[in-house]
Amino acid sequence: MASTEIRERRRTLRYRNLLVRQAVQMKNKIAVLLMEAGVSYNKQKLHKVGYFRELLATNQDIDEGLKPLLRLLPRNGSAPREDRKCTGALPAT
Repeated sequence: MASTEIRERRRTLRYRNLLVRQAVQMKNKIAVLLMEAGVSYNKQKLHKVGYFRELLATNQDIDEGLKPLLRLLPRNGSAPREDRKCTGALPAT
């Protein structure tokens, strides 16, 4: 059986991987919703906070029924706060 430290590290990494997968899924859902609505956007900038807000505010192609749904989704492409805490808590190797 692995040491307690190793088990803890593995548990932390499993949780981090879960958070990363969820973040990627949300990014993909945002892109799919915009593509289905026929909205043109910059793929590299889509998950940046400022660009996403500007896109929602100024793009006329986004249907008014779609805007509330997009506002519910995460605003940026960064890892969730829990993920950053999780990786920051890992001891240096």
